[in-house]
Amino acid sequence: MRGVAVVIPVHNGELYLGEAVESALSQTLAPANIIIVDDGSEDATPDVARRFHSRVDYVRQHRSGAAAARNRGVAMTTGDLVAFLDADDVWLPDKLQRQTEAMPEDEAAVMVFGRVVQFASPDLDELSRAALQFNSDPMPGPCASTLLLRRRDFMRAGWFDPRLSLGDFVEWYARARDANIGEVALNAVVCRRRLHQNNMSRRLRPAWSDYAKVLKGVLDRRRLR
Repeated sequence: MRGVAVVIPVHNGELYLGEAVESALSQTLAPANIIIVDDGSEDATPDVARRFHSRVDYVRQHRSGAAAARNRGVAMTTGDLVAFLDADDVWLPDKLQRQTEAMPEDEAAVMVFGRVVQFASPDLDELSRAALQFNSDPMPGPCASTLLLRRRDFMRAGWFDPRLSLGDFVEWYARARDANIGEVALNAVVCRRRLHQNNMSRRLRPAWSDYAKVLKGVLDRRRLR
């Protein structure tokens, strides 16, 4: 096993990217490499990425969406294992170690998830923070930032669908399950999900129809099996 490759897609993430990268660099099990894919940022994201110099690989592409950014990152990976970290999320220090240790030794095809907690970003003003309605208890976390799996198993499920503005992970996760990739769900919290003014699900409310497309595609595919 040659280590874990970490893929961080980012678009206009100057406020939070640094903390996300630091949480990856501070892992008790050091990543083999960290790949930042800048999806056409128009802010100071490139400057933040450059602060980490040789400790990360940075690549920039024209605005194509988070799915395309994750795909490009995976294409650049060299490790046997792949993990994803959204640029506004934060990993707990033992995330990679816990999940790697939970990976079955028989090399069965599995996705390893952990639990996630949500938190209000400290930069929010008091009014914005009070308006948030969220559960701060640890929750099961089948999402990109809590996933660890073998690269070969990712490829078995296939690339993220770049046509989707929202729901690309949900659609990929359904394909992974249809491909008989199993799951290991750790009881430990491995990720903190930041709630802030520009969360993608808030910015892209007109694209919520993508979720309906995802659900329809999953159901249609399963009917044909």
